[in-house]
Amino acid sequence: MRISGWAAALLGCLVAGFAIAAPSARDRVESSLLVKGDIYLAADGTVLSHTLDHADELPPGVVDMMSRAVRNWRFEPIALRDGHTRARARMNVRVVASRLDDEHFKVEFRNAHFGQPPASGESVEVEGVMTPPRYPHAAAKERVGGTVYLALRVGRDGAVHDAAAEQVNLRYLASEHAMARWRNLLAGAAIDKAREWRFTVPEQGQQADRPWWVVRVPVDFVMSHQVQPEDYQWNAYIPGPRPLIPWMDPASQGRSDALASGGIYPEQDTLELLTPLAPPDQG
Repeated sequence: MRISGWAAALLGCLVAGFAIAAPSARDRVESSLLVKGDIYLAADGTVLSHTLDHADELPPGVVDMMSRAVRNWRFEPIALRDGHTRARARMNVRVVASRLDDEHFKVEFRNAHFGQPPASGESVEVEGVMTPPRYPHAAAKERVGGTVYLALRVGRDGAVHDAAAEQVNLRYLASEHAMARWRNLLAGAAIDKAREWRFTVPEQGQQADRPWWVVRVPVDFVMSHQVQPEDYQWNAYIPGPRPLIPWMDPASQGRSDALASGGIYPEQDTLELLTPLAPPDQG
């Protein structure tokens, strides 16, 4: 989808903080927002209705894209709980704007996460306090910020047996070599702290007999004096690479940026979308 009516506001977000960079570097800057809300599903996986969080504050064009997309969604059939005629699922949809030229942008749905709230005792949960990582001194000194999307392999003992960064998006523009160094520094700090976290694992339900579980956790590195945009507001960054993680299902990888900060996301609680994510006219 190409946009023009609200391109001026988006342009300001895209280049804010990156204006001094060379044009070729600025072309790598993306801006995105996260549309959050609820969908209500029938047992056969069709969407009966949906609601959007902060609908009045989202760009009208994005709200329209969501309405057209939801009408075409269908999920794998689901089991309804006793006495229920529909199921509620939480949705996050990452909407990305990328520069085509100085006046035009392409807006598209990049990734999504659909999670059905599990019954008590049927999913991985945090045990105690999940202490955030320390901000690396070198990154803080240079005012380097970003988001690390962690993937964790949690064992039956509740400990983190493996941890990896699926992607690191920087809010800082530099040379390729420098940005790779900053990504590694932020990812390392997040991974080191994540290995200390503890979880409680399912005691009942379909997931209780698994040997291990995958949990995703987005970690933000934001300076105390910086104002972080709300999820429903445009946020500019430099997207990082998405390496494959050997202990994860390849089909499930590359979707981590659809997750909102401040939460944990067990992979086993994810609903599977069978139809295209984008509205029919995207692209």
